[in-house]
Amino acid sequence: MKIFRVLTNSLLSGIFFSLLIALLVANININLKPNGLLYLQLVAFISLVYGLIASLLFFILFFLIEFLFGRSFKIKFISPSFICLSFSFSFLMFLALLRLNFNFYRSFFSSSMMDSIKIQTIVSVTIPLAGSALFWRYHRHRKKPFYFVFYFLVLFVGLAIMFWSRANFPQSPSFRRQTVLITFPSPRKATLLNFEGLSFNFLIPLINEGKLPNFSWLMENGCWGRLETLSPTDPFVLQKSLLTGKNPHGHRCLSAEGFTFWGKNPVLEALPRFMLFKQLSRLKILNKQPIPCQPNKDLWQILREMNLKLSVFGSEDKGEAEFPLSSKAEKMLDTLLPVSSASDERLLFVRQALRRDISLEERAFAEKSQQQPQVLVLSLEGLNQVEIFFYKYSFPLLFGNIDQNEISRYGPIIEKYYQFYDQLIGKYLAHLKENETLIVFSTHGMEPLPLWKRLVEWALGNPQVSGHFEFAPPGVIFFYGQDILKGQSLEKIRLVDITPTLLYWLGLPVARDMDGLVCSSVFKTEFSQENPVFYISSYEEFSIKPGVK
Repeated sequence: MKIFRVLTNSLLSGIFFSLLIALLVANININLKPNGLLYLQLVAFISLVYGLIASLLFFILFFLIEFLFGRSFKIKFISPSFICLSFSFSFLMFLALLRLNFNFYRSFFSSSMMDSIKIQTIVSVTIPLAGSALFWRYHRHRKKPFYFVFYFLVLFVGLAIMFWSRANFPQSPSFRRQTVLITFPSPRKATLLNFEGLSFNFLIPLINEGKLPNFSWLMENGCWGRLETLSPTDPFVLQKSLLTGKNPHGHRCLSAEGFTFWGKNPVLEALPRFMLFKQLSRLKILNKQPIPCQPNKDLWQILREMNLKLSVFGSEDKGEAEFPLSSKAEKMLDTLLPVSSASDERLLFVRQALRRDISLEERAFAEKSQQQPQVLVLSLEGLNQVEIFFYKYSFPLLFGNIDQNEISRYGPIIEKYYQFYDQLIGKYLAHLKENETLIVFSTHGMEPLPLWKRLVEWALGNPQVSGHFEFAPPGVIFFYGQDILKGQSLEKIRLVDITPTLLYWLGLPVARDMDGLVCSSVFKTEFSQENPVFYISSYEEFSIKPGVK
């Protein structure tokens, strides 16, 4: 009978823990409009997994404490003492998860949302302290029910404050009508080379060894610096922030795909981290589905409204088979990685990545030469993909015992990829116009996989993974052109600053609702004095049209 009483209290505690996790889920899914039904659905789903796990934990802890104290505790079917301690422990677990997820999803939260998270943090600290103090007071002094009545009163008030704070998250603003604004864009041009995975951890040593002459040229004759990225470093989120100049709490595009419990509502755009929540999709408990993104006017739409000639080439173009390489490009590919390497699966992977990048670049350069777009954008992801699997061969001392033959065979791979990108930069530098600015950047860097994540990847069947960008390592950025300062190291530039800076360079207004700022420190003083920044409130409120002189 005692086991059933302990089980009853454990199940109640597990359901309460599920309620707190439901609040955590609502916190990171800022587009959700929480109500009673939503929380009821979340608690029902979460209880089936994490509620049962928490219940089992409390059940085991009770008998473990009995064993350690060497005595048997009396317990009721609903024990205030058990619930007081288990609820307090649930709050502490929630607090730890809240802080970890807040740091991971920090770009999702505006300043007002951060204030709400602070309120939840304060309550999550206060209630366990109050519970512990009242529990001690009850058992050490007079056993009066008043203490537990007071505790549950504090508990309900605290929970009400926490859920009220989440209900106060601001929703996305709505703009009903647009005002047409006539402006005269500049004839200046820009070429953007987005080489994902670039990191100064590789660039600086290779530049010092004289192996990257064009990157060295950019540092000596342009502006450069570490590009502060966003967390989470989901490529979809980073791309939306890059193109809108807004943090995720501004553009509200949190994911390209959502998750549902067994295909039922609600649809979650973000999942709690550090508790293997995403792994539920392997058990078919969570189902993926595409979700529409919040409508936001991005950089490409702004430029097209101005009738500026724009050419964009990115990784979403899967056309290397439809666009075969020229003989010159094939020769470059064979020089970088001979055909004989195709017998090695790892080198075959590198060769395929190179082929995709070379194919995209060849088409982009042909477009630039023939169509003369005012803005050309080329995004390559080959280096980023290769670094994830070959990072350890460039820094073997960070990873312990690695076979020397593998280091000799795979160690030069990343270096060769950087040299390939260096050649591309030289190609675009050679064809740069007088009124054109070249911007080379990576939205994030790359860093070695920590030991605990290596163990996780090994358990998931990915033992070759050795590099990652999950915790927002900074990317890199280079500016070069006749109006760009020479040899200037940028102290601070963020991913969201690129779009406002590009709009300014093209002579277009900068929106005040953008989180990014114009990085005026990259331009020469005379250029900045002759070209003041022109602001509008928002591109959601204004439609910019080209004027006729």
